[in-house]
Amino acid sequence: MSDETNRNEINLNLDLSLGSPQEQDPVEEQDPVEEQGHSQFMQLLRSDLPQNIQPSPPQHYMMTHVASITIPSNVPTPALPPYLPPPSVLAAAPLPYQPSGQPIQVETIALEPLHRGRPPRGHQARRNSSRVGAVETNVGDMEIEPPYPWATNKPAIHQTVRDLCEKGITEIYGQVYCKPCDEIQTLGYKLMDKFPKLIQYIEGNVEVMRHRAPAIWTTPKLTLCATCESEMKPVISEKKEEINWLFLLLGQMLGCCTLEQLRYFCESIIQHRTGSKNHVLYTTYLGLCKQLEPLAKFEL
Repeated sequence: MSDETNRNEINLNLDLSLGSPQEQDPVEEQDPVEEQGHSQFMQLLRSDLPQNIQPSPPQHYMMTHVASITIPSNVPTPALPPYLPPPSVLAAAPLPYQPSGQPIQVETIALEPLHRGRPPRGHQARRNSSRVGAVETNVGDMEIEPPYPWATNKPAIHQTVRDLCEKGITEIYGQVYCKPCDEIQTLGYKLMDKFPKLIQYIEGNVEVMRHRAPAIWTTPKLTLCATCESEMKPVISEKKEEINWLFLLLGQMLGCCTLEQLRYFCESIIQHRTGSKNHVLYTTYLGLCKQLEPLAKFEL
């Protein structure tokens, strides 16, 4: 009995000596949250789990998140602005149709073209503005009242020499102006005297002239005044359709016309009317001679 009591006392002393606070290692205080997590982890390890559990496959969080988005039915959908394709696409693509079968009217907006560079100024701007809405008319299509007995109802178009002789028109009259005397005089030319000489001169020099008027046409020799012996210039009407072309031809005074008046004649006979004045003057001489004698040996 005594031995057993002594043994218990020794064990008690050993326990007290081992559990004294002076001899135990210091223990750091743990966070309650970490302690709770540690306890849950230990509990899972101690639990009796099945052995055939496979690890879960990796989840695609982005795809799962997008697929899970739902739009409530009561939220209104924002209205998008209308899309207008370019006119080229509208012309190539067929028009959409409504359920009733009627075509939908698609309205296109015509955009003004962009002009690059500086806007026209000065003479160019005035020239372009004058052409807006202008309708080009052909002089040969006009009909007028014949201003002279040897003219026709077409501007700058004349009868033939044969027709004029049959009608008794053998002399062509016109007016000339003397500047020193300041008076207008009437001058006449015999048709069958002047015209054959002119035809003979053209047929003999047409190859030499090479579509250019000679000096005797560009600087014509004018008739002298009987009073002061000064050169008298022909009176040329400001209205182009009233110019006395046949009188100027027989007196070889077509060189007194301006370039614009000569171009008007070439336009009336549908001939090339551009170039220098001596070229247009050459065309005017030959054009008038061809009207009076269509069987002449030269060609325009």
